[in-house]
Amino acid sequence: MRANPSVHSFVLDEHLVLFEQRSSALSVLNATAAAYWFALQDNQPHDAFLAALAAASKGHVPSTIEHELATLKQQWCQNGLIVGDQCAEPKLMQPQDEPDFVGWVKSEDAGSADAGRKRHRVDLSLLNTPISVRTDCGEVCAVATDLFAHLSVPQMPNFAAPSFVVEPVDGGWSMGLPGQGCRHARSLAPLLHGQLLLYAYRQMRSFAGFHAGAVSRGDRCVVLPGQAGSGKSSLTVALMYAGYGYCTDELAVIDNTSMRLIPCPINIGLKEGVWSVLAPMVPNLMGRAVWNRDDGQRVRYLPPLDSALQRSDQHKTVTAFVFPRFQAEHRGPASLQGITAGEALSRLTAAGYHLDQSISADWVARMVDWLPQVPSYSLVYSDTASAVAAVAEVLP
Repeated sequence: MRANPSVHSFVLDEHLVLFEQRSSALSVLNATAAAYWFALQDNQPHDAFLAALAAASKGHVPSTIEHELATLKQQWCQNGLIVGDQCAEPKLMQPQDEPDFVGWVKSEDAGSADAGRKRHRVDLSLLNTPISVRTDCGEVCAVATDLFAHLSVPQMPNFAAPSFVVEPVDGGWSMGLPGQGCRHARSLAPLLHGQLLLYAYRQMRSFAGFHAGAVSRGDRCVVLPGQAGSGKSSLTVALMYAGYGYCTDELAVIDNTSMRLIPCPINIGLKEGVWSVLAPMVPNLMGRAVWNRDDGQRVRYLPPLDSALQRSDQHKTVTAFVFPRFQAEHRGPASLQGITAGEALSRLTAAGYHLDQSISADWVARMVDWLPQVPSYSLVYSDTASAVAAVAEVLP
């Protein structure tokens, strides 16, 4: 097996970033993995590389490193970064978490006959995208109003916006096409919350949308990327109640020209595990409706404070990336540690992102150029108040 000559490589501090266009594979390599990649480029056999590594370390190569290199080689083979007779056809990666919008929603002109006949209507603007929810069901109207009250716009007869027709079907809900939507009545709010957010995002020509929260002071912000269970949402809420501006909790959208954050202040989805933690801070949190997501999680939706709400036309300069991780066993104050741009890219990729178009070498090059300009930190905490104090060190 040998390195695929079509792979693009980029140096990012002490890391090497690899990108293969066909599979959209993006890999961030540490120093050892980068050395292994260069050895493959030089057609150096695997055993010869291990021998050279042992000589450089003046001893035996740990079996863990041998296993990691073997696993890495297999992953590169699967992603098309290396090629050869032992490599199968690379797996073509699909855009992350992108639903089939044609199948999930029926978008109609606001003046169309079907949409116009609906008795209830909720008009809103999300990421500067006008949207109209139409329905004959009062429950849908009430839920949409609760979710999007802070994003609502006055109803006008000629409101030029796509209309999303939502109706009950077979115990669940449809957003336009038979059999499409959600299967359970108690999944209505997650359906509206997720689908309208992604629809609005897809209308933009942004650089990227990272799975992250974001809070601000004036025209500066901190972005808080994190996977499920990282403590991202509870920290975002705590920062909002500590006086920070609320920009987003779900999708941190980066403008394609200025590389500034475009606030997306949709309601904050709080999973069951954080309710008791936030209840003393958030009035009537336990009185808000409980909804069931398709992944089985129970969630309550918290509207942003009026005083914290940041509009989508109030773009923010990204001052730092802070990657939170809640650890119940952590002792002492929150631990805020600087990390490299390469580690930040690896964590951003793990947290998840959405792109308006397929990832490209030019996109990766812009990321590699931008990330070193933005300080990045890891934040490990067990106490929310201590984590808020740590973020205040980055964004006073």
